[in-house]
Amino acid sequence: MSSSRLTPLMTQYREIKDRYSDGILFFQVGDFYETFYDDAREVSRILNIALTSRDKKNPVPLAGVPVHAADAYISRLLSAGKKVVVCDQIEKPGEGRSVVRRQVTDVITPGTSLSPAMLAENENNFILSVRSHGDRIGFAFMDLSTGEFNAGSDEPESVESMIAGLPVREAIVPEGSTVSAEFIYKLFPGCPVDTAPGFEFSENEAGRALTSHFDVPDLTCFGLEQEPLGLSASGALLTYVKQLRRSGLEHVTSIRRILSRETLFLDQETLRNLELFEPLRGNTGETTLIHHIDRTRTAAGGRELRDWLMRPSRDMRLIEERLDSIEAFIEKKSSLMRLRSALAGMPDIERILSRIVTGKALPRELLSLASALERLPGIASACDDIGAAALKRAVKEMTAHVDAADLIERSIEPDCPAHMRDGGFIRRGFDPGLDGLIEDSEGGKNWIASLQETERERTGIPTLKVGFNKVFGYFIEVSRIHQDKVPDDYTGKQTLVNSQRYVTSQLKERENIILTAESRR
Repeated sequence: MSSSRLTPLMTQYREIKDRYSDGILFFQVGDFYETFYDDAREVSRILNIALTSRDKKNPVPLAGVPVHAADAYISRLLSAGKKVVVCDQIEKPGEGRSVVRRQVTDVITPGTSLSPAMLAENENNFILSVRSHGDRIGFAFMDLSTGEFNAGSDEPESVESMIAGLPVREAIVPEGSTVSAEFIYKLFPGCPVDTAPGFEFSENEAGRALTSHFDVPDLTCFGLEQEPLGLSASGALLTYVKQLRRSGLEHVTSIRRILSRETLFLDQETLRNLELFEPLRGNTGETTLIHHIDRTRTAAGGRELRDWLMRPSRDMRLIEERLDSIEAFIEKKSSLMRLRSALAGMPDIERILSRIVTGKALPRELLSLASALERLPGIASACDDIGAAALKRAVKEMTAHVDAADLIERSIEPDCPAHMRDGGFIRRGFDPGLDGLIEDSEGGKNWIASLQETERERTGIPTLKVGFNKVFGYFIEVSRIHQDKVPDDYTGKQTLVNSQRYVTSQLKERENIILTAESRR
């Protein structure tokens, strides 16, 4: 369809889609996210939903999903390896507007998703970066949902063992690097691979990205000055994820150098034959080792156990510390039972913090964080009589004073709505300015709610109605048979077939107060 024949809404859609042509655009229209053209065909096929048409004269393929259920549909698209671009309405429809303003609020990919509905609770969700040069390969992998960040380099066969079995959902390579892409496809068949500009993989550019992010003069503290290819892959990955998520990633506070001398790496064949995580036959996990030994009580514990099994440590000091801790709990089973009880139902602090830092946290997740922080003293107390060095360090770290729980409880309503867009999640009394706006809004609505009865009595019109719509705002509606009773202070606003809609100066004043208060809340 030529641009001259597009409606204002479709013109807006085209402009946004042209900027995000590599993803499926979820374009909000009222209570639905709509997709059009090829996006609609793909969404209809993957999600098995109806493909309809917006314009019968000039058919435009259309497929939509409800806004309130979008996470479930987006999760299925990510599982199919798709990138989803979310474009929201950022203003309400109003009188005289041909189209409301919209803007892209999120770009979600398989390897950078933060939604709990799209993540396996006990598994990491990695995005991988690879740069090959000569007979060596540099790599980096990040779990945006937890802040974990690792990098290294080695010969191809060694790197295969280092990263085999990782839950990699997405990868990036330098533009034009077919060798790097083929390396990924070999290890992770079906993994979506994107490209990033080659200069972002240069040692200088990548080094600047890393030193700036971690606020350090050089990368000596991470050991990456000896890993130029690992440095390149990690710096490019950090830049890519920051740009994609439009976030500073403040929860990514360190990067770990992966060294072959510190870890026993298991290649793909070994992982498969030992059935550590995946069964050799069938889809049931009951034959896997993780199924039989995972008795962790928290999601973070489950992820840590998987990491220990996938990459067993070769550091004798660390191994001895772990064994000492296990021995201590075996000797004092009552402490172990108390600890397991204290950890039961513990919220996933790592992933909640990631969503807070990236601006994706929901009000109830903040309350979950407060609950988790309040439980830390009880968890520490359960370990009081355990002398193992590793546990003592952990207890010391978790008993550090944190004011966040008190701040959250003072500011967030206990029975808050599920989404921030619903409003009403800040406690009364926390912010006097906000309290004033709420009073203006609710007071104005109460006045309008009583206006219908007041006006019926004043005018003698028994069928008079006070209503509201998104286009014209508040109005007084009078049927045509009562037109002779309309007071002089009513001003015509909209003519219908069987009635007329009016406003008054008082109604308009109250409407302005309500709308101003709600826009500032």
